[in-house]
Amino acid sequence: MKPNEWVKCVEFPCQDVNHETYLVPGIEVDPEQISLVVISEAVPTYASDYYYAGKDASYQQTTLHAFQAAGARVASFQEIQDLGIYFTSAVKCGKNGYGIKASTIKACSNLLQQELEAFTM
Repeated sequence: MKPNEWVKCVEFPCQDVNHETYLVPGIEVDPEQISLVVISEAVPTYASDYYYAGKDASYQQTTLHAFQAAGARVASFQEIQDLGIYFTSAVKCGKNGYGIKASTIKACSNLLQQELEAFTM
C-alpha cells in the first residue's frame, strides 16, 4: 500500500504553509513490517530533499548521520528502512516561515492520524 493513495488533503485550509509542496509518502509500505514511525515537523521546501527522494536528499542524509551518531551500524537510508522504520511528517506542506501556527498543526493532525491508522490495524 502507498500512503499517498489514501491520505489526501482536499481543502488546504492552512495559510502559513506552501500548498504547492504538499507531500505524503508514495512508497510501497507493508504495515506489518513497520515497528517504528519517525515523524518530522514538515516536508521540505523541495520534494527532492524528502526522505524517499533518493540518496542525495537532505532528509535522508541528515537522518542517516543522526542514526550513525547514535551508534546504529547503518550505511544507507535503505538499511534504516529495512529495520522497519517508516518516516513521515506531521505537516504535509512545506513551511513559509520559521514557525507553524497551531491551527495548521491541528488541521494536519487529521492527515497524520489517517496515515498512522494503517499501522495500527
